[in-house]
Amino acid sequence: MKKVETDKMREFVESVAGYAVVFGLTQYDLHVVSMDTDGYHAMLESDSDNCTAILYYNPKVDNDPQGTALHECLHLLFARYRDLARYRFVDEKSLDAAEESIVRVLSKVMSNHGI
Repeated sequence: MKKVETDKMREFVESVAGYAVVFGLTQYDLHVVSMDTDGYHAMLESDSDNCTAILYYNPKVDNDPQGTALHECLHLLFARYRDLARYRFVDEKSLDAAEESIVRVLSKVMSNHGI
């Protein structure tokens, strides 16, 4: 990997770690993997039931590691809600609880940043 790509990867990993704390995602076992796929800046595979996530990052095509890390962490923030919605017999109470946890995190982050 070239130095520029290594620097981008490092910035992405550091940003993911920071956003994981900000968005309360520290319960996840996060793994960041370099990928070399044309067209994709990053991808996320997650399992909210087991609190695991793999973030694939392509430093060759991405020019905003911090912004891309934010984008992928927001996907992870919604992962539990998305996974619940996939269940055939999910009850309204579970969806409401998942939505509420997202709203609380976003409210906290926004108020801490004067938004």
